Amino acid sequence: MSNQESPVNQVTRQYREAGQMAVDRVRDALDTSAEWVDGGKQPIKVLTEKTLKLNRITHNSAARLVRIQSEFVEGSVGGAAQRLQALASARDIRHMVDGQVQLMPATRERVVADARKTLDVIGDTRDDLTALIRETLAELRGSDPISEAADGIAEGAEKVAKKARKTARKSPARKSPAKKTSRKKTSKKTTRRKKTS
Repeated sequence: MSNQESPVNQVTRQYREAGQMAVDRVRDALDTSAEWVDGGKQPIKVLTEKTLKLNRITHNSAARLVRIQSEFVEGSVGGAAQRLQALASARDIRHMVDGQVQLMPATRERVVADARKTLDVIGDTRDDLTALIRETLAELRGSDPISEAADGIAEGAEKVAKKARKTARKSPARKSPAKKTSRKKTSKKTTRRKKTS
């Protein structure tokens, strides 16, 4: 009877073993959780650093755009002043119109230059943001798994920017449709007058 364990001791021992197993499992789960939480510090550091970099990019881009808009407004005010001076110094209506027509190319060139500057800022910002996204993903994942997708987005954005630049370059060469029709009307009137004379 001394070699055999009593039923009460047997049940007590089983409960102790089960309790110890439960404690061991909880301890393992806590160790795993602690490692996981500790490993979460690195992504937080990466995201904090990249968020600050994103802030610098957007701040610099916004500052550049504000400067360009300021130059645009100054140019517009200066252009308006030139137009008013030309009107004031004109001797008659013909000189008034000629003065305004002479100022048009300078105005058009200024507007196109401002548009190009704006497109350059947008392009630079796009490039900086694409690089930031790639860096962030590479650091978070240890590689750059979506580089092809990011390249596709960058290529698409570049195509849009090129089309916009091309349109901006073509703008000065175009003549407004209103001028063409008014010239045609004038020439028809002249032709009619000649026929009636």
